[in-house]
Amino acid sequence: MNIVEVENLSVYHQDTAVLSGASFSVESGDYLGIVGPNGSGKTTLIKTIVGIVPFAAGNIRIMGEELRRFERWSSLGYLPQKNNLVDPRFPASVAEIVESGLIATRTRLSRRARARRVDEALSLLDIRDLASRLVGRLSGGQQQRVLLARALVNEPQLLFLDEPTTALDPQTRENFYALLQRLNRDRKITIMFISHDPGAIGEYASKLLYLDKRVIFHGTFDDFCHSPEMTDYFGSATQHLMCHRHG
Repeated sequence: MNIVEVENLSVYHQDTAVLSGASFSVESGDYLGIVGPNGSGKTTLIKTIVGIVPFAAGNIRIMGEELRRFERWSSLGYLPQKNNLVDPRFPASVAEIVESGLIATRTRLSRRARARRVDEALSLLDIRDLASRLVGRLSGGQQQRVLLARALVNEPQLLFLDEPTTALDPQTRENFYALLQRLNRDRKITIMFISHDPGAIGEYASKLLYLDKRVIFHGTFDDFCHSPEMTDYFGSATQHLMCHRHG
């Protein structure tokens, strides 16, 4: 089952094409790594799929419904590229930030049910002990877990993440990747993950989407590794570094 279908998608900023004729699909249970150079349209693609950025041409379907008719927003989780929670003076607690994920998608729950959802999300991310802490006073890795808990509090089927590991130290970044892998494997959450590091994402994701204002490649890492077209495009050294299938 395709959970996302993108057909001939074109997006413009003023008169400049940011994406042109992009087509691909994401199957339920996929862990799709989205990579490409700076300015390639990765963030624009995600923002367009979640309805933030308008598109000029093409079609997007989520769970079989056209984007303009899609109403099941609580089934989607979104962790954007940047957040405003790094200011030590930010007054909200961890529990309040996570609960705001329910407000954002207009999920109607009783107070008890809301508290249960928040507690479950905090437990899933192993941050229950931080519930009353001010989020602005947490480390970068802890803040990312809080934001991921916020994205997961609605128990989404599909999770979008835009370079969430950029500011993390290497060990915290590896832990974060491993956590996402468990969510994909154990919770069956479909993940679309933008990364600035093609080599790293190849260790965890099941499929690759390489963008450069158009779709250069979409498929499994094994297919990418054995593609003569990708050898011609990247060169064999870069190709095999990205596929992460070689020592």
